[in-house]
Amino acid sequence: MDIKKVIRNRIKEKYGTIARFSYEMGIPRQTINYILKTGVDTSAYTTVRKILNALDISDSGNIPVIYDEKARKLLEKYSALDEFGKHTVSSVAETEWKRIHPETPPDIIAAFDSINYSTDSDKDKIMIMELIKKAKERLND
Repeated sequence: MDIKKVIRNRIKEKYGTIARFSYEMGIPRQTINYILKTGVDTSAYTTVRKILNALDISDSGNIPVIYDEKARKLLEKYSALDEFGKHTVSSVAETEWKRIHPETPPDIIAAFDSINYSTDSDKDKIMIMELIKKAKERLND
């Protein structure tokens, strides 16, 4: 999601209006509107950092990350999982990421004991995955 949309949505969630956010932050409304229109690239670093901190947004890499109470609780639960659980959650997250970002090149998506093909362009990979699945089935018999 575009950083401008993330900021706009978080302002609405946490403050209701741009005017209220502007007042409470001590940042001119025109500055916030400019950022929402053009993005954060041409604005002062300290202003952008202040806005992102107030809205619980981390700008790690090119993807804005919201670290709010929901995210904190999810991370706590994730941290308590064993390796199988962490693999499962990571696989689901990766699959969902690829679903909403269709520009990502398709590949084979495999979770523990299951195979889901997102493409059949690479026959060798599919054959190898099938062989692995059959070998696991034989071990379980």
